[in-house]
Amino acid sequence: MNIEHKLYPYPVLTYFNDDYLNSIFMAKVEVEKGIGKIGVSLEAVTDDLGLLGLINDGYAEFVFRIECLATLYREIVKSGDGKKKIFISEEKIDSKITVSTFIVAKKNIENYININFNEDYSDISFFIEKSSILAIARQFKIHIEKENDNLGEPSSIFCLVRNTAEKEEKEVKFDIMGNKIKIILPKEEYENIATLSQSKPNQEILHSSLIFPALVYVLENLKTDDYDNYDDYVWFRTIKKVLENLEIELNWENIESYQSYSLAQKIINYPIGRSLEAMKQIGVVQEEGEDE
Repeated sequence: MNIEHKLYPYPVLTYFNDDYLNSIFMAKVEVEKGIGKIGVSLEAVTDDLGLLGLINDGYAEFVFRIECLATLYREIVKSGDGKKKIFISEEKIDSKITVSTFIVAKKNIENYININFNEDYSDISFFIEKSSILAIARQFKIHIEKENDNLGEPSSIFCLVRNTAEKEEKEVKFDIMGNKIKIILPKEEYENIATLSQSKPNQEILHSSLIFPALVYVLENLKTDDYDNYDDYVWFRTIKKVLENLEIELNWENIESYQSYSLAQKIINYPIGRSLEAMKQIGVVQEEGEDE
């Protein structure tokens, strides 16, 4: 839910409007990994005396909303003092959690006024219904790396898919809108690869002929697109992790400064050389077979 685009019929203390002056509402989130679970420490603070008065008098409370869009996990956590720690099973989350922080009315509030209202509201009082949002802090988006994640293993982020289009096509296509980079193959090529990929030398050749161009395609897209479109995906975080191991930060400047084919070779450990070595091994085996 995009809370920045919602309109409220009363002043709300936020970071994206000026309904309140000289007041702040901030949140802090810390995540720690445990065995099979994730610990999340939540904290919210405000210096607005009017809102603090409502909280102290039992008319309002701090509310944290934790969500994982990938698994549809959602939990609401309430606090009277703005502090809470929860534990979430790893099974309930994947890739990223989003934490939203609010001050919410616990009951109806009659004739609400606040000395920190913008002057546009200085002579107006408001009726606030129970469960109405009074303040909104900046949202946190936190990536979660679980124990069983294969981050750092480039081969784990590709999958071969047969093109199911009614019209037969010869072109290989790529789809990067998902956790894995899909290499979409025509029917005949897909069936051939299923047979060829049984042997180790052939796998090295496939790295060069399929995975390498797929990765070049990805890097070219990263040069022109917004990273926010991809940072939920496992393939994006894996590439980021591999580049970190190579002491290269994944940002627009670095991606732009490298030729995509050069960076792709680094990420999957120079597949062309491995492919040529594999072809040489296949040639040796064939020669030995002919000698027999």
